[in-house]
Amino acid sequence: MANSFVVEISKSENVVFPKICIYCENLNPDDFLKVTTHTIGLHSFLLKFGNFFSANVPICKFCKHKFRFPKWGRFIAGIILMSIGMFLSIYMFGEISAWYKKWIFAGVILITLIPLFIWQLVFPAYFELTAYKDSIVYEFKSENYALEFVNKNNKILNQ
Repeated sequence: MANSFVVEISKSENVVFPKICIYCENLNPDDFLKVTTHTIGLHSFLLKFGNFFSANVPICKFCKHKFRFPKWGRFIAGIILMSIGMFLSIYMFGEISAWYKKWIFAGVILITLIPLFIWQLVFPAYFELTAYKDSIVYEFKSENYALEFVNKNNKILNQ
């Protein structure tokens, strides 16, 4: 199973990315990729979304589409698998008129998403951001890139 390497940094600190492509790890990439996320916390359940957070990550122009494709691929695969789960639920349990019918539908949809969850565990993304109220978690697929990031920002690497 693949590992990802995690670094947590306070929101108040300025983050410096190494001048290495996040995808191919070539030195001095010629472009940047803006990666965005929402903050996660109690307010994200109460409100539609939390506050936006973004990071400009160094990347080669050639690697940009390679970086984005798996993210869109996971999104599209999720939509397809949820649709399959919905149609299976309607086909198998459409005639049931019990109070737990919605729970059965939700369960079948979640079961059809299991292959996507396993895929994400085995093949992690090259770079992920998770924003909390006071900190940002940077998750890297490459240990070398994570170590460079840690050295630039004087932090500790978590696995």
